[in-house]
Amino acid sequence: MRIFVGKEYGADIFVHDGMVEVMALLGKHITPEPDYAELGHYYPSGLKNEKEIKEKLRQAVKNLGITHGAVNMDYLVNGEEIFIVDLGARMGGNIIYSHIIPEATGRDYAKEMIMQAVGESTNHQPFHKNMAVATRLLALTPGVIEKLPDFSHIEAKYGVEIFHHLKVGDTIHKYHTNLDGGGYILATDEVLEYAEKKAENALREIDDSILRR
Repeated sequence: MRIFVGKEYGADIFVHDGMVEVMALLGKHITPEPDYAELGHYYPSGLKNEKEIKEKLRQAVKNLGITHGAVNMDYLVNGEEIFIVDLGARMGGNIIYSHIIPEATGRDYAKEMIMQAVGESTNHQPFHKNMAVATRLLALTPGVIEKLPDFSHIEAKYGVEIFHHLKVGDTIHKYHTNLDGGGYILATDEVLEYAEKKAENALREIDDSILRR
């Protein structure tokens, strides 16, 4: 049996009006083995052969007979080779459909899905130009929370959005899956490197600012 080794990426695909549209190819930050848990996503993916990869993903959707709705994929890339490791007829989680796709493409993905579901024509006109996007899950140092930082201050300082469900008294567990995360950081910029720095710096300040016992 061949073992395929490569870097993991993601994709969200919208099947509509007889088309299989790859909304976005996303790069991933993940933990090392054995968990391989997602730590965040970024767009653009930086892949050199995006055109060929998109065609392979479209063909996989067609081969499975999916004729409408959302498809989320994870795949490994090693040079020109691609190996699909997960395909689900659903929208991407970890704020992919709700925030990453709209910011990256200017498309209201959720709205278009709802319009399709009720039989209305979808509107594919972007509401703004494409942006570079970087996210981080709140994978934090374990402990029991005694005091939380001022999230509004951190948002303003780094130009990010923070979505969290942390409360004083909560136990932060060691990060093994995204269920161990406390929320998300979303950063956008015209340059991906800057968006990545914003997200990473905000994550570091959040983690350093939480008082634990």
